[in-house]
Amino acid sequence: MKILSMIILLFFIPIATSTTIYNITLKDQKIFVNVTFDLTSEQKYDIWRISWEIPQQYEIISIKDEKGDISYTKYPTYIYFETNRLYSNKRVINIQYFLKDAISNEYDPLKKVQLYLSGFEDDKTIINVNLPGLISGDASYGFTEYFAGDFAQFVGKGAADIILFYSFSGREYENYLLFGPADLSVADNLFSLVTNITGLEKPYKRFPVVVLDDDNFKQKVQPWGTASHTRGGLILIKNSIANSPYNVSTLLHETTHGINAKILKWNQVNSTWFEEGTASFIEFLSNQHLGLEQSELFGQEKTIKQDKERIILKSKGDRNELWIYYKEGKDFMYYWNPSENDKRDFGYAFSELVIRYSVKKNGIDKIKDAYKKLSQIEKPIKDPIESTNIILSALDTNFMPCYSVDRNKFDECLNEINQQKLILPKSTDVQKTNKQIVNETIEIQQEHIIEEEKNNTNFIFQIIQKIKSILESFFKPRN
Repeated sequence: MKILSMIILLFFIPIATSTTIYNITLKDQKIFVNVTFDLTSEQKYDIWRISWEIPQQYEIISIKDEKGDISYTKYPTYIYFETNRLYSNKRVINIQYFLKDAISNEYDPLKKVQLYLSGFEDDKTIINVNLPGLISGDASYGFTEYFAGDFAQFVGKGAADIILFYSFSGREYENYLLFGPADLSVADNLFSLVTNITGLEKPYKRFPVVVLDDDNFKQKVQPWGTASHTRGGLILIKNSIANSPYNVSTLLHETTHGINAKILKWNQVNSTWFEEGTASFIEFLSNQHLGLEQSELFGQEKTIKQDKERIILKSKGDRNELWIYYKEGKDFMYYWNPSENDKRDFGYAFSELVIRYSVKKNGIDKIKDAYKKLSQIEKPIKDPIESTNIILSALDTNFMPCYSVDRNKFDECLNEINQQKLILPKSTDVQKTNKQIVNETIEIQQEHIIEEEKNNTNFIFQIIQKIKSILESFFKPRN
């Protein structure tokens, strides 16, 4: 994620306050950016010299301040300009430009927009987006998000990194927008499972879902797995899974990642056991609800009949490997994520086990309680052990699920978890974020400038008159 800033140059002018407001829309199939910012310093200055970062391919339309157009010098990732002369401690500047490379057509007709927007560190930035066909999106940590129809607003401090998805086509469901051959009706009807378990509302209008040929998925997304959630809400799924009975549990698994991506922005570590554990738990619940056979967790292989074929379902995770992990005091799960080939299967299974063990101990509503606590964390956490301890506390559990010095009790616990028959909550109180649009505007006031220039002129005139009076009295002949 890029870190942006706006640099003010003029003998280190001390900026007391500033507000930056972006208005972004689509014009001529390009992203049009209209940004206005006001600056207040502790002292008055004639000219402000500014470098404004735009780390994308851009085309400047205009730069203006209170006195009119401003000339500028263009550089690859920023522009440099000097304001028109105006003796003041308050300035308002407007920049309008097109972004040439902000829209990606990789999954056309689904469009992806990537925005890197500068702002003043520790000062308010408001980003208003009016984008026809807007579906979903995501802003960097520290920004609130509001989605309504074709409008989105992001409010925070400093620079922002934003991803948006929009389209004028696709097969609409209540919770998904499908691109490709599949039927998402059952997954759409079961969508409430995710919100009921987590207690969290849907973050935007719909999740865009793109069905990819299996080989294409391996090349574009990852060589393992059946589906993937990417930032901004996009779900990519293999064609073979999208058209199987397991498309429901797979989609709800990825949907849970979309919920987690919003609530866990503070969790800035590479370890993803909680994200994968909760998503796998939702997957388990949906398969159980639909009566679909699924693998045991650190259990035994199962042979099932499908049509006229016999299919072997291997255990998710090896029980002896888990026993050795505990006995040898290993701790790599504090740092685990699915990219590690040799630990992937164990990691997925262990992550799910932590969640299901918490449910065994505390009941299924504990998951919702945990999400409520995790949603209240207001500072970024970058240490994986600290992150894990926070999450475990919210779940009221530990990081050695089913462990016992007695192997028989260890086996018994795992067997009980594999025999879980959980009743799905039919409805729950979903956390409402009470999001409201921030209605703030910044306008360039020409009248204010004229009046201020008059005041400055009068002030200078008065000084000249006083000097003239002093000189006249000094040179006046004495009687």
